[in-house]
Amino acid sequence: MIEIQPNMMQWTAEATRVREATDVAKMALGLVFASAFQVPILTQFALYRICKHPECFDQLRAEACESRGLRFENNNREMPYLDSFVKESARLGPGPIQAVGRVVSVPRKAMSQYISPEGVIVPAGNWVAVPQLPLMRDAGIWPKGGGFDGFRFVQGDGRSDSRLTHPSLEFPFWGSIRHAW
Repeated sequence: MIEIQPNMMQWTAEATRVREATDVAKMALGLVFASAFQVPILTQFALYRICKHPECFDQLRAEACESRGLRFENNNREMPYLDSFVKESARLGPGPIQAVGRVVSVPRKAMSQYISPEGVIVPAGNWVAVPQLPLMRDAGIWPKGGGFDGFRFVQGDGRSDSRLTHPSLEFPFWGSIRHAW
């Protein structure tokens, strides 16, 4: 007997509760096309924030000028202010997304009953997800979580260990944080 391995189509059917093959295919294609927009949308977030926070412009420009001639692979390590600015822009998102207020990610179906240490029960078959906006603004996680601080992730000495591309329990911007555990 051939064992069927989980794949994107199966995940899409389970995650969306859609069962018709054509509907599953449409949903899967929609996910593929939607993922192509992450970089342009993130760029929009950053442009929106630079317009709203011109006080960050001089530091970002100086860092960009100092980084001329660096190889592309090095820029993530060598440009902590830009990385911090973009990560903070992503954390808060632009104004229109704040109005929606219902952005969730990392949906998961409970395969068996789960009881949290606080006593919250998630019955088998129920769905849970990460509420992005409340998490990204939580003052218990982020000092002054509702406010924009373009250089929040840069230490006083100009270094940064936190990167936009590094998921964490507090920053699941890219989706699943399984490897952040």
